[in-house]
Amino acid sequence: SKPAALSPLVCARFGWTNTSRDMLVCSQPSCRAAVCVAYHPVLSARSVSRLTATYREMLATSHKLDCPFRDDAERWLRDDRARVRTTPRKVRDRELV
Repeated sequence: SKPAALSPLVCARFGWTNTSRDMLVCSQPSCRAAVCVAYHPVLSARSVSRLTATYREMLATSHKLDCPFRDDAERWLRDDRARVRTTPRKVRDRELV
C-alpha cells in the first residue's frame, strides 16, 4: 500500500484516478496526464519518504498547463511546502507513518 500522503483521497482531490496498480491518470479529458507511483519493497523508510515527496510534487506538476486541476494542485503543493518548513521534524515523521 502507498503512504497516507498519497492516499486515493489525496490523489482524487487533485484529479487523479487510479487506473492500475501503480498508475494514476488525470480524470480531465483534455489532460489525461499519467503518473506512475511505484515503490520498491526494499526501500528504507528515508527513501520512501523522499520518494513520496517527489510523487506529491508530481501530482501537482504533471497536469497539462491548461488542466483545471493544475492551479489548485500547485497551490496545495506551495501550502504543503510551507507547512513542512514550519512543522518540527519529529511531528512530520510521525505524520508519514
